[in-house]
Parts: sequence; C-alpha cells; structure tokens
Amino acid sequence: MTQDSMMASKKIIVVVEDDDLLRSLMVDAIRELNFEVVEFATADDALIYAMGASVDIGLVVADLTVPGQLDGAELAEMLAGRYPHIPFILTTGYIDAHRKLSSQIHFLPKPWALVQLTGAVLKAI
Repeated sequence: MTQDSMMASKKIIVVVEDDDLLRSLMVDAIRELNFEVVEFATADDALIYAMGASVDIGLVVADLTVPGQLDGAELAEMLAGRYPHIPFILTTGYIDAHRKLSSQIHFLPKPWALVQLTGAVLKAI
C-alpha cells in the first residue's frame, strides 16, 4: 500500500442508499478498497451526521431518490455549500437527472457494476 492510499484510507466515506441490499453491496465494495464507511438510508440522517462529524469525510456517495425531506441532489448541494472540499458521487437510474447537477458532483448512472462504483470512488477521492 502506498503512502497516498494509507492516507486516503483514514478518510470516512458516507454512503446514502435506501435499498438495504444495494447499500450493503456498496459498503462492502468500498470497504474492500480499505476505506472506513458510514452508511445511511436517508439523506436527512447523512446530513445530520456530516454537520456534526468530527472526522474527515473524504467522499459522499448517494442515491438521488431516497426517503425523507432531502433527496441526494439536495444533500449534495447543501454539503457543497458548507464543505466544498468533499467530493460527491450521485447515483440514479433517472437518465436526465445528471443534467441538473453542479459541476462538483460526479454522476454514476444506475445500473452500475461494482467495478464502476469502485472506480468512481477511487477517481473522486
């Protein structure tokens, strides 16, 4: 493992996905990259965590359509306003969703393969 990858592995990656099975797959794949992961089923809970976190959040990966008051895009915009250094990957099966995103948000269309997810994570972080 290189010095850069050891430094990156100390950052927390936040995963927001309401589908339990898909969230579990995402978390497992990202942990295989040697990152610590915190997972949430709603963007609301992820925002509360991020606003109070005393850890170094290295990346947020979120589904666009999650239950709660905030969707994934709103979470991305709120976090970008307060923490512009945190990269964000938004994933969805809605084809036109990425056209409305700011340039700070990376888009990963569903369905994706795990290799595409892990590649996007490594590229974003």
